[in-house]
Amino acid sequence: LFKPAIAHRDLNTRNILVNPDLTCLIADLGFSVGMIGSKIIKNGVAENAEQATLADVGTLRYMAPEVFDGAVNLRDCEASLKQIDVYALGLVIWEIASRCIELYQ
Repeated sequence: LFKPAIAHRDLNTRNILVNPDLTCLIADLGFSVGMIGSKIIKNGVAENAEQATLADVGTLRYMAPEVFDGAVNLRDCEASLKQIDVYALGLVIWEIASRCIELYQ
């Protein structure tokens, strides 16, 4: 009936695999959670995000500042957790852009 959004919560360069044809795959979904609006799906059971405990997980270098401040808005956890993953993705892209000399020939 529906397809829940998934937050990876540990996106970093070590969790991105590159195939020989240079396509990328996201791996290590050990910390991931499914989300529907303000509900988090853990082990197949949907629970209210405000009452759920979301331990700070992930690699410290790739964590968004609001995670450290404890300012994650769990009333709209789907948007908040997506923003945290997008922050980590931005750091991955920055790392690729700053370290791959093949991009600047």
